[in-house]
Amino acid sequence: MLQQSIQWICWNIYLAVIPVILGYVLARLISQRRQRVVPMGIVALVGVAWLAFLPNSCYLLTEWRHFLDTLYFGGLYHEARLSPDGAMRFLAYTAFYALYSGCGMVCFALSIRPLARVLRTRGVNVVLPGIALFLLVALGVYLGLILRYNSWDIVARPGVIAASIANVLSRPRLGMVIVGFAAFLWIAYSAIDIWIDGFSQRISSRTVT
Repeated sequence: MLQQSIQWICWNIYLAVIPVILGYVLARLISQRRQRVVPMGIVALVGVAWLAFLPNSCYLLTEWRHFLDTLYFGGLYHEARLSPDGAMRFLAYTAFYALYSGCGMVCFALSIRPLARVLRTRGVNVVLPGIALFLLVALGVYLGLILRYNSWDIVARPGVIAASIANVLSRPRLGMVIVGFAAFLWIAYSAIDIWIDGFSQRISSRTVT
């Protein structure tokens, strides 16, 4: 079944990598703004594109729903209990989805890290921008997962997107779910950010020795 889904798996990973590239480009453009080399309009355009594609990275966390479908409706759990081959297939599926979603979360962290670093070097407190960012990302995941919008719908159908966001604001329970997911994303980002720093230091120390 995974082989049959390879096309959308590659597509989702591709979408998750785009904000990583845009994040580094945006951080570079912001740094160059000190010399007024880059027009503000270009910085804003890249920033909007980065924010529009950013939810595609952590969206991969939601792909576990396909694993659960395979587990219960595809008979994977039943096969795992009956035969060693079924158990190995279960382990293979579990490992794949762990790596798949992990790839998305690493891309999520790598997309934000260069911008956070630029803001810190400028003495900006990242707490308030972080709150807004993670809320917007959580909202973006909801719009993509539940309402099935794409990143480019922000340009293609801005009125529909705005109406959907207004609908979220009018539903307190849904809003609380999105706030909870935003808090989870912040905690996950912080953990991965620390892990990347530690991994980088480990590699650097081995290179020096």
